[in-house]
Amino acid sequence: MTFSKPLYNLERPIYFYCCEKEFGHLKICIAEGLKELGIPFYSNMNYWRISDQSEETLFCHNPDITPDDCSIVVMDKEWGIHHVPASIPQPLLNPQRQFISIYLDDSDGRGLSDNLGYRYFDLILGTHCTNYNSQLIQNLIPWSFGLSNRILRETNQNTLFADRNRKIIFNFRVNQNKIISKGHFKFDWGWLKVGEGIMTFDYPLRQIAADHFLPVLQTVLLIDSSVDNFDAPPQDSYHYLQWLQTDKRHYPSYYQRLTSTLACACF
Repeated sequence: MTFSKPLYNLERPIYFYCCEKEFGHLKICIAEGLKELGIPFYSNMNYWRISDQSEETLFCHNPDITPDDCSIVVMDKEWGIHHVPASIPQPLLNPQRQFISIYLDDSDGRGLSDNLGYRYFDLILGTHCTNYNSQLIQNLIPWSFGLSNRILRETNQNTLFADRNRKIIFNFRVNQNKIISKGHFKFDWGWLKVGEGIMTFDYPLRQIAADHFLPVLQTVLLIDSSVDNFDAPPQDSYHYLQWLQTDKRHYPSYYQRLTSTLACACF
C-alpha cells in the first residue's frame, strides 16, 4: 500500500486514539508536554482524569474534530489489545490521508519485525527494543518511556542524599513472577487473554542478576527487596484513582522507598 507524504502543518491539531480500559503511558507523557507547550490535541474519547476532584481529562473528545482535520494522528499498541481482532482505524488506511501517522510501541520489542500494522504508519516510536545501530525496520526510532506528571509529583520530595537509608532497592515494584489478575499477554502466535487466575513467569536474566550481582551488592549496602501487593489498592482517593488508571501500577509506598533510599538496581 502506497501512502502520500504529508507534512506537519502548524495550523492543524494532533489527534490521539485512546481506549477506555488502558494505561497509555507513552502518549500521556507526550500529551502532557503538548499541553504545557500550548499545542492543541484531541482524541476519539475523553481519557485520563487529571484529578480525583473533577471529571476533567487530559485527552478530550470533540465531535467536530476528526483525524482528517489534524496534522498528526497517534495510535499505540493498546488499541490492538483492546480491539481483538486488532483493527486499524479507517482514517489510517486511506492512501490519500493528509496527516502524519505515528505508532507508539512499548511492547518490549516482541513482534516488531512481523507487525503488519506497521506499514500503515509513517513513524514508529519503540521503547527498549532497538537502537540506531540495529534498527529492525526503516521507520522505527528508539523512544523513551519518559516521566509523566504523576511520577514527577510522587518524586518531588526527595530526601537529601546524605540522609537517605543506606540500602539498595532490589525488586520490580511488585512480585512479577506470579500475576493474579486479568490481562493480555503477547506470544509469537498472538495475544493470550487470561481471566481470573495465576500465571507464573520465568525470568532467567533476573535470576542471573539475583544469583551473581546481588551477593556483590550485599558487601556494600543492605538489600531492600520489599514489594507491594499487586491487588491492594491505596486508600487515598487520588492515589486510588491513579492505581485504577495505571492498571494497578501506582503505589505511593514504592515511591517513598525510591526517594528515601541511597540506590536502586536497574535492569
